[in-house]
Amino acid sequence: MIIEFSAPPGSGKTAMALAASRDGFKLFRFPLQGKRKVIFDAALMMHPIFIQSFIRSLSVFFTCYRDLPLKRKILSSFIASKVKFLRRKKDWYIRDQGYFQFGDWVPESVNKNVRLLMQALDKIDGTSDAVIFFDVPSEVVYEKLRRRGDAGTWENRALERGYASLLDRIKDQNNDNIIKYDMCK
Repeated sequence: MIIEFSAPPGSGKTAMALAASRDGFKLFRFPLQGKRKVIFDAALMMHPIFIQSFIRSLSVFFTCYRDLPLKRKILSSFIASKVKFLRRKKDWYIRDQGYFQFGDWVPESVNKNVRLLMQALDKIDGTSDAVIFFDVPSEVVYEKLRRRGDAGTWENRALERGYASLLDRIKDQNNDNIIKYDMCK
């Protein structure tokens, strides 16, 4: 089973995932470190089931999400395929971010529409088995990003996506939780 955490950056997802890993959960994002992680991912990419899943997922991203940058299509396809592969192992995994982050893989026209978003997630077929939403006030998230020095990077991303500020994007993401809750019913 793969459990995904969903919240804006700076909400504590990674800290909670690391704490859960000490209780026996495997981390989806960080199964290994350094060279061992590279070797793990390389072995994974050689597995026939993973290759088939990756090609299928990549074709979905190329046909359905033409406007996404190539790097984003490849990364999203890799994540979806890894989810499918790890699900077969019957272990419990924590994923500290994923498709419910909405990120850059979902066009704005789909982002606010539950029906269209569900269709998009169904096409990907690599979503988590369960989602835990963190409900952290926007101002708290913004302040944490500012303290840890990430606010500038996230501010630029917010501006690139058409938001007036990072705080506006965080508030918008928090408002999207209603849509996400509807999807998980």
